[in-house]
Amino acid sequence: MISRKLSLFVMIALVCMIFVGLTQSAPLSKRDNAFAKFKKGGKNKVVGLVTFTDIGDKFRVIGKFNDGFKSKNVDDYELILEDANGGLELILTDIFREQAKGKMKPPGTPRFKVDIDNDQLTVRELIEKAFFNIRFKGRLIGSTKIKQA
Repeated sequence: MISRKLSLFVMIALVCMIFVGLTQSAPLSKRDNAFAKFKKGGKNKVVGLVTFTDIGDKFRVIGKFNDGFKSKNVDDYELILEDANGGLELILTDIFREQAKGKMKPPGTPRFKVDIDNDQLTVRELIEKAFFNIRFKGRLIGSTKIKQA
């Protein structure tokens, strides 16, 4: 009697384990996430955060600055991602200007967002290798290294 109940219990447990195993979704591949955090200090006049999130065949850049922007004129500013040697990686100036035009409220900025194709650049290529630089009328007012989140 005990062996019959035990074997029935084992069979039910086995069926349940197989069912659970088959219905589990495959783990998603790890996505690359990074950020550029601006803090006041030294030559850095800007305070804000920019995030870089891998979303498949592209990555999304979302940013907002809370301090360090003196002018309402968005054309006074340049946002550029550069490598350590000053080589050009990516210019976000035009997108920032387009999204912030008429919305600037110094000392901060409105939020901006852009999607970049991975064939142009990837988040992994930016991490610990690139700097996010902000210039006001050609003069550097903010710079920080892009770090893994």
